[in-house]
Amino acid sequence: MKQGPLESDVVPQVYTSWLQAPDYLVADNTVGVFRSMRLVLRSQTDPAAMLRTVREEIKAIDPALPLTNAMTMEEMIRTSTGAQRFNTMLVGLFACSRCSWPPSASQAFLATSVSRRTREIGIRLALGAQRDAVVRMVMRDALRVVALGLMLGLPAAWLLSRVLSNLLFDVSPRDPLTFALVIGVIVVVGVAASLTPAWRASRVEPAAALRME
Repeated sequence: MKQGPLESDVVPQVYTSWLQAPDYLVADNTVGVFRSMRLVLRSQTDPAAMLRTVREEIKAIDPALPLTNAMTMEEMIRTSTGAQRFNTMLVGLFACSRCSWPPSASQAFLATSVSRRTREIGIRLALGAQRDAVVRMVMRDALRVVALGLMLGLPAAWLLSRVLSNLLFDVSPRDPLTFALVIGVIVVVGVAASLTPAWRASRVEPAAALRME
């Protein structure tokens, strides 16, 4: 089990009765964890509502015995993972902010590319090219850009994935399913971003395009 934070190593653990603890561990001159005790209760009712009853029972046994850090298991887990949850939230916010601009950026890039190729597209249409062929051409160019981004981004993500290892528990930083989902999302975003520029390219009038300087 983990005897400490979630990032600690898993070590063997043996539980024994407190009555079987050696005398030198519970002696008055012992300093450390053995001078204290953690009491864990399981309740079918609201655990927070039991706190008053627990305090009264402990006081009845020994009025001088202090009771500190009383909390529910959910509160203890939330407290122990506070730093990791905060860091993960920040990473998630940065990831969401980065995911918000690729569709618009890709669409702007493709729109600029199509506008620069207006005369070329007009000539293709004038020579008999079908409008659906123009759509496929623009989308093919968009997928080339996506493929180039994946070729550069995936190796970098693979190498830098270890940086996030301290934020992950029982999940590999190089989880194949995660990488597959990311690739799928990027491809879908690239295709969606290319739809409007591709449709506009197919609507180009050959005569108007040929008159452009």
